[in-house]
Amino acid sequence: VLKRPQPAFTMLLAAAYARSTGTTFGISTDGTLDTDPGERSRLHGYVRKLVIPWADIGIGASEASVRLLQRWGLAAARCVVAPIVSAWDAPAQVPDYDQRPFDVLYSGFIDDETKGALFLADVLARCSRRGATLKVRVIGDGPLRGEMQARLQANSISAQFDGYLQQRQLAQAYASAKLLAFPTRGDVWGLVANEAVLCGTPVLASPHAASSQ
Repeated sequence: VLKRPQPAFTMLLAAAYARSTGTTFGISTDGTLDTDPGERSRLHGYVRKLVIPWADIGIGASEASVRLLQRWGLAAARCVVAPIVSAWDAPAQVPDYDQRPFDVLYSGFIDDETKGALFLADVLARCSRRGATLKVRVIGDGPLRGEMQARLQANSISAQFDGYLQQRQLAQAYASAKLLAFPTRGDVWGLVANEAVLCGTPVLASPHAASSQ
């Protein structure tokens, strides 16, 4: 008995049930070929070859996601795009840029391997050394919070660390900055980009996330 079965196993199990009972089933993904484990793992690739071509419909978050499904054998006629959207509505009003107290906002888990938080801290430090006066806001938490704080402080960068916020607080937070920096190295999509745009905040994003493409 697998107490924590891997996604590839549960995907195969669900598809096998659908095939054996004649149940319609679909595949949904926000992934891309750049981030797909099937391109690096024999197990994931094998399961994709078994399951995806037999799906009745494939739902991709973007055209890149649809290309992923087609790469594993799903016919183009059975693929549709269903864009990812934020779970909350846009605020009725957002402040003008000169009313926004923060220059740069970071939102997400604070690590470097996946999210690039220290990379961002180093970029901001270089901007500071070139004469920029920056006020930074950080939403989220993680193992490198202290290190990120230290790097910003060492370069005379004013920074506010909020930790995780409740959903009702997010619109105000996103609208408090002139720019969202999204330096991810491993996000498949990147919902923070959607949330920032919803609040009229421009996004400077990594090309590794599908929301940037």
